[in-house]
Amino acid sequence: MLQSPLAASGTVAVLPHALLLLGAAGALGYLGWQSLVLRIRGVRATGVCVKHTYRERGIRVVVRFSTPAGGTHTCLGSPSPVAGARIGADVEVVYDPRKPDNAEVPPISVGTGFSLLTIASLVAVAGVWLLVWIAFF
Repeated sequence: MLQSPLAASGTVAVLPHALLLLGAAGALGYLGWQSLVLRIRGVRATGVCVKHTYRERGIRVVVRFSTPAGGTHTCLGSPSPVAGARIGADVEVVYDPRKPDNAEVPPISVGTGFSLLTIASLVAVAGVWLLVWIAFF
């Protein structure tokens, strides 16, 4: 039975790992970009705290806000030890006018976006390196 040179060398077993790294890099890059988009083109709006969610990392406020186009959207605040707003209180929101579901309660961290994009780049380099290794070694 004939085997391909890749299968004989065992490099085919590395291909799923390379593809997984590239997929992870794409997902991390997307999340990082979405975080930075709010800093670049975010629009401020006033919403209303509609409820609190309780998680192991803290309390998060759920804010409902409206856009000038007439859409109603919700977003979550960052976890904190105490609720950032009472239910029914006005809360400032920053949202992407092109994609209003991408919204956050300020302060918006630039570091998260840059960190995710940096990690995505490193993971992508590892994935490309594995693909080059498969092709040439």
